[in-house]
Parts: sequence; structure tokens; C-alpha cells
Amino acid sequence: MATELITRALTKAPPPVPPGARKLRIFDTRLRGFIMEVRASGQITFWLHYADERGRAREVRLGRLGDITLDQARQKAEQLRAALPSASALFF
Repeated sequence: MATELITRALTKAPPPVPPGARKLRIFDTRLRGFIMEVRASGQITFWLHYADERGRAREVRLGRLGDITLDQARQKAEQLRAALPSASALFF
């Protein structure tokens, strides 16, 4: 699990996916639970990772880079975090 501040520069030049792996997930250091997933094909998808009321890990797909910008994905993640009940606001 890589942790780094996800920036526009990082989306333009993402780190390479390790050999033998299909994807690389980078967890944002600024917005807890915000993930940038880089596929071996170069496709980037943004996710929000959280725990539900029962403590089970859940993820919401925010969108693919190109369909959504980094700023839009981050804003959407912040809105979803605010909409979650406080009991389920456990972010990884």
C-alpha cells in the first residue's frame, strides 16, 4: 500500500505498476480514504474507502480519470464522507 499526496502531477505521471501486478493503489495523505488506482494499462480510477456501520470495508467508485478530474473526484469523496452517518465514518 503506497501513501502519497495525490496531485495532478501524479495523475499525469503515475508510478509504474510493479511487474506481475495488475494494479497499484495509492492512498492519499490529505483526504483519508481517497484512493488513486493505476492499472497496468495506464487507466486511473478514483475510489473512496470506508467502513460501514458493522465495520465492514466498503469502497465507492468515484470515476475514471478523463471522465472526472482529480479535483472533481476529491470533491465527490468529501461530499460522500459528509453524507455518511457518523457511525460509519471509519476511514482507512
